[in-house]
Amino acid sequence: MKMQSTYGIFDDEADHLIAMVRSHASLDSIAATPCPACGEKMVVSFNEDGTGFELICKGDPLHMTKYQQITNPPPWWQQCYEQPTDTTWYWREWHSFDDNGTLHMRISGWRADDVRWSGELECPRIHHDYDLWRWILNESGCTKDLISDTDLKKLRSQYENAK
Repeated sequence: MKMQSTYGIFDDEADHLIAMVRSHASLDSIAATPCPACGEKMVVSFNEDGTGFELICKGDPLHMTKYQQITNPPPWWQQCYEQPTDTTWYWREWHSFDDNGTLHMRISGWRADDVRWSGELECPRIHHDYDLWRWILNESGCTKDLISDTDLKKLRSQYENAK
């Protein structure tokens, strides 16, 4: 059974891609293999010592493999290491406004120290980003399920230009 085209972690749909990394297939051939869920390009991401990796698609929404341990990384693994940064995703579809107008939205992310977290954005009417979030949700035309930090920066710029 194929994964739906929503955000998610692969079950066994990407096993052939994991096997390509483990068998030291070329990085180009892995990148040329489409995401099994949405058809977008795949990216290999290694940890800083090359002992683990994951595959992530460039699609929207995001699809990824579970973290994979590896004892014999391919010779190109260092090309696939990026210094970790804090990342937050805002779950646009999982939002609501309570009776006093406060926005509640699911959020999740990764810290640079590899801690994954989840929680809720609570944005009352008096918050400095309240009007921004109402615009994003109601007027911006944004249809992404997950709004990344990068997306939020672009949306903030569009909002400022639209005022």
